[in-house]
Amino acid sequence: MDNLTFDKYTFATDELSGKEFSECTFSNCNFSGMRLSGSVFMECRFENCNLSLCQVVGTGFQQVHFSDCKLSGVDFTASRDFLFSVQFSRCVIEYALFSRKKMKKSHFSDCRICECDFADCDLTEAVFSHCDLSRTAFYHTKLSKADMRTAFNFHIDPEENDLRQALFSPEGAIALLQKYKLVIG
Repeated sequence: MDNLTFDKYTFATDELSGKEFSECTFSNCNFSGMRLSGSVFMECRFENCNLSLCQVVGTGFQQVHFSDCKLSGVDFTASRDFLFSVQFSRCVIEYALFSRKKMKKSHFSDCRICECDFADCDLTEAVFSHCDLSRTAFYHTKLSKADMRTAFNFHIDPEENDLRQALFSPEGAIALLQKYKLVIG
């Protein structure tokens, strides 16, 4: 399906499984708990949608943009790695798994990214602009040249992650030293 807009559309549980969508826009749709398995979304936009607990086994996300969406409990590790490219603006992303995903140059803007897992992820040159990263796990994560200057509430161990040339605010740089329990000031 190419260049279609779905607004306030209610899909049957398996209606989108195994389908291909190119340059489609999904607005105000509820995908909560749906099986999107085997589907491919190319250059699609999701606007003000609920994708909580969606099953994305073998799902392709190629240049997909999520804005004002809720993505709670989505296991992106089960989605296709081939050309995986996602961007998020003003989204609530909770309990989501991104482990081992290659997400170079991904953008997260004004998002609440809480209790998510980016272990073993490649986030080279990723941007976390004004994002709350409370209780989000970074372990063996490649964050080289990532822009974290306006991110907050993160806990990133510089000994367990690649932070070469990553950008941090002065406050963020101090936060990197949390584990050492230093007294600064």
